[in-house]
Amino acid sequence: MRLTLLLLLLFLCSTTIAQVDTPNDETSADTRFISDDLFIYMHAGPGRDFRLLGSIEAGTEIKLVQVDQVKGFAEIVDPRERRGWVESKFVSRKPSIRQQMSNLQSLLDDKQKELEQKQKELSAIKKNLAQSSRQKAKLNRQITQHLEELSSLKQQIQKQERQSNMQWFTRGTVLALISVVVGYLMGMYGRRKNKSEFIS
Repeated sequence: MRLTLLLLLLFLCSTTIAQVDTPNDETSADTRFISDDLFIYMHAGPGRDFRLLGSIEAGTEIKLVQVDQVKGFAEIVDPRERRGWVESKFVSRKPSIRQQMSNLQSLLDDKQKELEQKQKELSAIKKNLAQSSRQKAKLNRQITQHLEELSSLKQQIQKQERQSNMQWFTRGTVLALISVVVGYLMGMYGRRKNKSEFIS
């Protein structure tokens, strides 16, 4: 069951990285986000052969100017007002996982403050015997609702954290495999070189 849920989460995550459409008005810039990756490079034109202007970190909020569907590059403006081109597959309509987690955490904090306020109100009502039981019941229902919302938000954060950890684990595994292959090839090359020098 857990494996099924994990695979479903990975599938949902992969669908957030999608090709973007050209805006209806090319003079207006739509808000987009750099998808979850370590960083990507910004070029001076729609292609990897153009001059590099710098890099953009994952999760950065950008403005989409236009998209070259043929070359697969999108013209963007980053928060530093740099204008350049990046591969459109790394431009997403949805915020990154880190941004979503930050938003969920902020919402969780707000709900926590609301809960504390409701608890204070309930405490004041309990001290005042003149308050009606009807109002107490209403506040109890509100607190129960906030507790349910808090529980739901915590579950969402935990899911996002598991998804983020899985992505980092996958990247680390790929890098480790690449390092092993490169080390093996370099060792083979070194042994062949020593063998050829010994023969000569």
